[in-house]
Amino acid sequence: MDTSPPLSAYRIPVWLLTLYALLLFSLGWFAADIWAARDIPRQNERHTVATLHVRKADTAFVSREKPVCHDNVLLALRYSAHVWADSPDQRSVTLNGQQYREGDTLPCGEEVMAIQPAALILVSLGRRLRLDATWDWPGGDTDAIVMRDGDNVW
Repeated sequence: MDTSPPLSAYRIPVWLLTLYALLLFSLGWFAADIWAARDIPRQNERHTVATLHVRKADTAFVSREKPVCHDNVLLALRYSAHVWADSPDQRSVTLNGQQYREGDTLPCGEEVMAIQPAALILVSLGRRLRLDATWDWPGGDTDAIVMRDGDNVW
């Protein structure tokens, strides 16, 4: 009978162990090189500069000329920013490129009565007008946005 002990496990040949070691070593080497090179800025990359292009439709909002005002007509308003804070001194809206605070007057005489978290309240000819925040007003008759007596300002 054979007296040699039975093989309990598969023995991996030395050449295969060496190959595995080389593969793992090279994988680590290349992976470290890729991540290290990722943070280095390259000299031949182009730097792009963002430019602002004003469309012809937007130039009507930016015009500095005195607008033609009519009763019960609110000129077109383009919202750029609506800032509401707990302190009334820090509240502001930017309409047609101009910043307004509570108490300021728009070009056609509308007064900024209140800046709410989700709305802007204007007073025109004794009538309160409510504009939703960050929605552009296309201009026109104000009957659609007049606040009734029962409506809350806040």
